[in-house]
Amino acid sequence: MQRYRRILVASDYSEPSMTAIGVAAAWAKALDAELELVHAFLPARYAREIMPGETDLPAKLKSAAVSELETLRKKCASDYPEAKLTALEAEHPATALCEHAEDVGADLLVIGTHGRTGLSRMLIGSVAENVVRHAKCDVLTVHPGAKAEVPTHLISATDFSPTAERGLAAAEHLSRAFGCHTTLLHVVDASLPALPVGAFADDDLTERKRHAWDALASLRAEQFQDRVDVATWVEVDPSPPDAVVRTAADRKADLIVMATHGRTGLASLLIGSVAERVVRHAECPVLSVRGQGVSDEPAAEIN
Repeated sequence: MQRYRRILVASDYSEPSMTAIGVAAAWAKALDAELELVHAFLPARYAREIMPGETDLPAKLKSAAVSELETLRKKCASDYPEAKLTALEAEHPATALCEHAEDVGADLLVIGTHGRTGLSRMLIGSVAENVVRHAKCDVLTVHPGAKAEVPTHLISATDFSPTAERGLAAAEHLSRAFGCHTTLLHVVDASLPALPVGAFADDDLTERKRHAWDALASLRAEQFQDRVDVATWVEVDPSPPDAVVRTAADRKADLIVMATHGRTGLASLLIGSVAERVVRHAECPVLSVRGQGVSDEPAAEIN
């Protein structure tokens, strides 16, 4: 069953968004999915303040936006000439992008980030932060420097929770579709207090690590049928997000896959705030896989 049939990529004409378009086009081609480039522009009343006397501004602004998208399609997605172009007049871009993705039945929304300085510096200001928090489809955040190609090695981070199963399912699908190597990763949180008696026999980190290795081996056997291109790895670290980012860098992974509840934004991502920090600091793209219970509340209305 094809997981991603319709892919949307947001653009604000910036360098990060151009990188995102290239990555989205590579994914769409490899997955035989539809591709749509979307730009949300401010309502005409804002333009009238600097262009008084202009007539039919909404149509002119939309035409200009589509023309810019056409240029980007030729430059960043030349091997996908059939990609659809959509310009949305929107007071609040994050809301418009999320609603449009839902209206057209998008399975994946791709958005670029500036990286390094956190979500507040993501593409289109705080718009990307709100898209990650509120979109009802999966979201792929693409950092600067990402290659316009499908991944060759993905890291699937799991805490063995029911929510994490959705991330693992996405990782399994992509590993087959792209033919890429996969590493199943669990981080034993060394900062946690002593475990109750009977949970893992005792509080010894070595014992907890052994149980994690066993659990990953079971996942590999059950979900990945013991494929030889699937590896398992356990880290022990008092900072799980740092461990995920470091492992991805050390193993030269070009995609991190994590699951999210999606109800209350990044604060409810898998492993607490781990995924939030991974999205902020990872050098490679991060796929946030949506789970059950995504909020019906619209994305925050931010200009």
